[in-house]
Amino acid sequence: MASPPEDRPSKSARKRDALAAQKLGEELILLKDTDLVALELPERLTQAIREARGIRSRAAGARQKQYIGKLMRDIDPDPILATLATKTERRAALARKYSQAAAGYNGAMKPLVGIIMGSASDWETMQAAATTLDALSIAYEVRVVSAHRTPDLLFEYASSARGRGLEVIIAGAGGAAHLPGMTAAKTSLPVLGVPVQSKTLSGLDSLLSIAQMPAGVPVATFAIGVAGATNAALGAASILANKYEAVRAALDAFRERQTAGVLNTPDPRTPGRT
Repeated sequence: MASPPEDRPSKSARKRDALAAQKLGEELILLKDTDLVALELPERLTQAIREARGIRSRAAGARQKQYIGKLMRDIDPDPILATLATKTERRAALARKYSQAAAGYNGAMKPLVGIIMGSASDWETMQAAATTLDALSIAYEVRVVSAHRTPDLLFEYASSARGRGLEVIIAGAGGAAHLPGMTAAKTSLPVLGVPVQSKTLSGLDSLLSIAQMPAGVPVATFAIGVAGATNAALGAASILANKYEAVRAALDAFRERQTAGVLNTPDPRTPGRT
C-alpha cells in the first residue's frame, strides 16, 4: 500500500481548514453587494452567497453554508480577510466619532432625553416628540440610529446613554421595528417606543414589532404615528417630573392649558374664548 505524501495535511488539519473556509464564507453572506462584487469572486460562489441571503429554513441555510464553504476552499482568503478587517475598522472609527460628537453635544446642551429613529424619513413622525419637548423646555438630542444598518452605532449609543446624562430614550421605527427593543436590551434606561406608520401595513407591523417584547426586556409602546410621538414625549416628561420640579411645573401647566382649551369651546360651532 502506497504511503500518503509527506506534505499532505493531516485529517484534523484538513477539517480545521474546511471549517475556517465555511466560517469565512458565512462572513461573506453579511457583506453588501458592492463589497461582494469588489472581491471579484467566482460567479458560482457569488451566486451561492446571494441565494443564502434569501433562505429562511434553518436546515436549508446550514446546507447552503456548507456548500459555500466547499467552494471557498479554492479561494485565496487574504483579500477577503483584508476587506473584512477594513470594514471592522470603519465601524470602530464610526463609533469613536459618534462618541466624541455626542460628548461635545452633551457638554453644551446636557440633554435628558434621547430621540432616536431608524431612518431620516422617520423624522416626519418623530419631530412631534421634539416639538412637545420644546414646549416643555426639556433638553433633548436627536440621532438617526439604524438597528439593521448600523448595529454597532446603536449598541454604542444605548450602552453609553446613561453615562452621557440621558435619563429617557424615545425610539421610533417602522416596519420590522427592532430599534426600541434592541435599545432596551443594551440599557436599563426607560425606552419609549413609537411605531412609525409603514406603507405596507399602515404601521400595524411596527406596532406589533415594538409591543410584542419578550418578558424581561420592557419597551413602553405608544400609538402609531404623530400621536404616539407626542405622547412618548409627554411620557418622558412624566418620568422626569418625578425628579425635576421645573419639568413637573411645565407638565402641569401643559395639562391646564389642555383643560382650558376644552372648557373654552363648549360649543364647537362657536370660536373659543381666550
